[in-house]
This record gives sequence, structure tokens and C-alpha cells, in this order.
Amino acid sequence: MSSHRILIVDDDPLQRELLREYLEISGFEVDEADNGKTALAGLRGRPADLVILDLQMPVMDGFSTLKALQEQPGTATIPVLMLTSHDRPNLKVKGLELGAEDYITKPFHQAELLARVKAALRRNPRHEENDGRLFGDLSTLGLFDLLATLELSGRDAQVELPELAATVRLAGGRFQDAGLAGFSGPDALTRILLLARGTFVVQFRSVPGEDAGAGHSVSALLLDAARSIDEWTRVLPELANPDRWFEPRQDGDLPAWMARLLPAPVSRILSHWPEDAGAGLEPLRRLIDEGRLVALTLPCERNSP
Repeated sequence: MSSHRILIVDDDPLQRELLREYLEISGFEVDEADNGKTALAGLRGRPADLVILDLQMPVMDGFSTLKALQEQPGTATIPVLMLTSHDRPNLKVKGLELGAEDYITKPFHQAELLARVKAALRRNPRHEENDGRLFGDLSTLGLFDLLATLELSGRDAQVELPELAATVRLAGGRFQDAGLAGFSGPDALTRILLLARGTFVVQFRSVPGEDAGAGHSVSALLLDAARSIDEWTRVLPELANPDRWFEPRQDGDLPAWMARLLPAPVSRILSHWPEDAGAGLEPLRRLIDEGRLVALTLPCERNSP
């Protein structure tokens, strides 16, 4: 996973040690603070992607710390998981009303802790917004969720996927166009969703001549794309493993456009199929079954999705 920094704020050193162990084993970077004031001071120079905050602490309790986090511009967007030994609904409601992302009740299991941490990070992707642009990583916020969120926002936006050289444009939260390797429209969107890896940049800007009323429902297109990809994966299970790359057999007779792409995962080959992408399922299946496309025996070091 990509490394996220998590700040644990708890006055109990044994509790901090346990949380640190669970989180570091799962690949997270961890900082600690034993009270709210220390946490707020530390965040000014060393931002975190998530804060796990105990309710009962000396100097500054969890509720006061949460309120202070919400009031500071540099920390207001950091998701907070409240940690407490109390299983009292009124305390949970108070924390959520103050802006907490979720609650963890002690004692907790490692699996529950990690599930809640990962869910909070997915809902609140690490990003930087300036000059009308939003930056993020699709490993944290998937493209389906990103586009659905932009639809709900009702904003004009252009989503750029640098590693794929692909774009998706929305006006008023409605789909206008998409582009990938010469393909456009809803067909290109499905191909992009099939690949969807790497980073994204969202530019919030209107495009002259685009009419939100004339666009397509993003939700409907995402549903259609999900159905298509599920159907394709049943025919080509290799689509579900983007890290499995294929190369041509030495004497394999392949189309020139395909030979230029290889080595590549099946998803990339299908996303560049010259006609309807679905029409490439059976031909690709035959190429693999006949051994004209063979899986690489060593991990491929190329960076292209």
C-alpha cells in the first residue's frame, strides 16, 4: 500500500504501543502524542493523513482536541477516528457531530481497527487542492468513487489520469466526454475504468460550448461500465490481475498495434482493442489458450498500467 502517516493521540503509552504495532505491521507511518496540545503543535510541522484520538486525556481531552482540529485551516480536513472505552451512544453522537469520521470502542480487534482506518482513508483521500486543482491516487480513491463524487458535486471538472494519458470531462456533474488512445465518449470511459490505476488530477473549470443539460448521467454510465467489466472478467479472468503481464510467443503472429503494446496486462490490451472492446474478448481468449500470448515468468518492471 502507499504509505500514509497516522497520528495516535492517547495518554496511555501501552495503548499507543499496541496501536503503533498494529499500524506499522500494515505499512503505515506512525507518529504519537500523549495529549491534545502536543498533537496540535506536532501537526503544524508534520501533517498526518489520519488522527486516532482518545477521548479521555489530561491537558486537553478528545472533544476539545477534535474541535481545535476542525477550527485550524491546516488540520480541518484530516479525518479523525475517536477512540474510547465508553460504549455510550451519546458520546459517539457528540463526536460525530463535532466532525469525527468514525468511532473505535476499546477493547478492539486488530482487524476492526485496520478496516476502519482504511475505510476512513478511502473516504478522505490524501490530496492537495490549489489553483482549482485536486490531486490524488487511485489506490486510495477509486475512479468509480471519484466520478460518483464529482457527479454529486454538480461541478464542471476535467479528470486527468497522467499514467494512462486519459481524460474524463464533466459539466454540471454530468458526463460530457472521455479520451483514451484515440477513443472517445462512453466507450472510452469504460476502457479507462477497466485500466484505472495511478494518480489523478481534477481541474475544476468549465469548457466553452459544453452544456450540462446535454450530458449523460454519470451514475448510469458507471453502472453500464461495471456490468461490462464484470461480464468481460468472466470470459477473461486474467483481467482481474493487472499485475500479470503477457508477452508474445517468439513465433506468434500478432497485429502490429498489439505487438507495440506488449509486454502488457490483458486489461491494457483489451482497452486498446481497435473496435468495440467487447469484441476483443474471444480473440484474446484464443491467443492465450493457443499460447501465442504467454505470461511473463518474471515481474515486469515497466511502470505503464
